[in-house]
Amino acid sequence: MPPRRTTMHYPTNEVLEQDQFLAIMDVYEHHWLLEHTHDFPEMICVLSGNGTQYINGSAIAAKEGEVYLIPIGTTHVFRPPANAATSASLQVRNVIFRAEWLDELTSIIMDTEVKELIFWLLGQPGSALQGKPPWLKIADTQSEFRLLTERMKSLVGQRLPLSQTRLTARVIDLLSLLCTATDNGRQQYSEWPPKLEMHPVKAEILSAIQAMPLSVVSLKEIAQKINWSERHLSRVFQQHFEIPFKSYMQNYRLQEGMKLLVESTLTVKEIMSHIGFEDTNHFYELFRRATGTTPGQYRRRERNGSLN
Repeated sequence: MPPRRTTMHYPTNEVLEQDQFLAIMDVYEHHWLLEHTHDFPEMICVLSGNGTQYINGSAIAAKEGEVYLIPIGTTHVFRPPANAATSASLQVRNVIFRAEWLDELTSIIMDTEVKELIFWLLGQPGSALQGKPPWLKIADTQSEFRLLTERMKSLVGQRLPLSQTRLTARVIDLLSLLCTATDNGRQQYSEWPPKLEMHPVKAEILSAIQAMPLSVVSLKEIAQKINWSERHLSRVFQQHFEIPFKSYMQNYRLQEGMKLLVESTLTVKEIMSHIGFEDTNHFYELFRRATGTTPGQYRRRERNGSLN
């Protein structure tokens, strides 16, 4: 007879304030946390490190760059490696949705696929549950989910005009992306974007970018590396990535900068040099636009606030 598991339950009011429909928290996982259920659905991004995710009593290896979707009624817990040197060896981002708000959201969503994903997240009986696994895991190979939740996090708690509407729009974007990445919730293990669907031209460009230090990556350098003209590369890049080269690299550099702020002891100036920013004012402007904070505030928040 298998040993009985000790679990606990988190009600919504322990994690969401009365007027909140969404909470996003970056936390470090610890061994003392019990396997648990909650009254709300949750999406979890593994930000750094590796460990084990226990879901409904089964152990699943977890590592940086993975995304988990946990519906209401599913027990789970993350655990860092048993031999972890520090308590900061496994960091995750918890995206918590108020169940009643998600249910109301279905009244304005037109696509049946997104509605059914919401019904599945809420654990509602009916056709939405048929053929869907009890939880989902996505390999976020290009950090699309991480970047989207980073932008969402910058809006949570803001009292600026239209911030709640903008946050709602990004939640809908997130749900749509989840549907696309998981075949409308039917594919338990998936990778986004799928490797098999990546065009060889896109793969060649990505390979060229990743082979260079970020400090030297430019349209000119990439064009020389793959023997194209800058004009041709710019046009082809827009075609395959659906975003201009400059915008893509800004997001890429900012994401790497966020990681270095949390995981390294480099100064902000050293990080700027490492990721290819020379203009301090421009870097701070882009960083604040993406996160709602300065680099220094972001470092303190992620290192100290996430441990509380």
